[in-house]
Amino acid sequence: MEELLGSSHKDPPSHFSTAELGTIDWGPTPLYLERVSGSSDNDPPSEICHPARPEHKLKLMTDAGAPFLCDGCKEPGYGPRYRCDYGGGQSMDDLHTRCALAGDPLVHPLFGYGKQFEFRFLHEAPSSPVHEGRRVCDACGEATRGFVYHCSEQDLDLHPCCAALPDRIVLDGRAFDLHRRASRPCALCPENEGQRRWFWAYRCDVDGEAVDLHVACLKETARRSWEANNRNQDDVGGGALNVDHMLENMFGEIAGTVASFITALVFGNLIVKM
Repeated sequence: MEELLGSSHKDPPSHFSTAELGTIDWGPTPLYLERVSGSSDNDPPSEICHPARPEHKLKLMTDAGAPFLCDGCKEPGYGPRYRCDYGGGQSMDDLHTRCALAGDPLVHPLFGYGKQFEFRFLHEAPSSPVHEGRRVCDACGEATRGFVYHCSEQDLDLHPCCAALPDRIVLDGRAFDLHRRASRPCALCPENEGQRRWFWAYRCDVDGEAVDLHVACLKETARRSWEANNRNQDDVGGGALNVDHMLENMFGEIAGTVASFITALVFGNLIVKM
């Protein structure tokens, strides 16, 4: 498959901030993660041991299967995942590849560099309340309920999948650049002046006009498609998540490509080699 993701317009030190759709550079194996087996250093290992469940091995499941709820970050997932190699339906069954292979420290170009901007990977967010008594991801604005990257100096939190968002994507020659704040109405959001404008957005040019897409709205779009598929078929894995129709008016012929990107981005499976 032709590469869909272009090079970043920056050179940040973190391997999380730039990537190629389907060919992500994994970088070094996180120090706390024991790589049990894998085909190469640039592929996700086929089997790992995770500190959140050290008594069990987790195996990489490469088939799409049905959508799942990640038992690490408590966010939706679709596609490849790590699954505990045991039965009985115990507490941790599925992990996003991002959550399973998360390492620290992490720095993100949208916040800055240096020790004061380092994020540490935690199995749960700190208890200090913000945003009306709940901690939220400073990328999408949604609650953090499990695994999280936390910057103690700046009191910032990121979902692992949000932390991994590439800062530039190029789809069929159209660039989508990640920004820390939306500066114009979101094409997917019915209430453009809502809280989401204070969080991350991808910006692209559509017919000579800059258009913002809130990361939170992209997540919501994919989730709505997931829920619709769950209602209409027993096994969503039998068909692709369908968000194409929501984007056709905006992106025309490349709507399907954009939809595929949204699905991969939101559900944490940008690492898949296609």
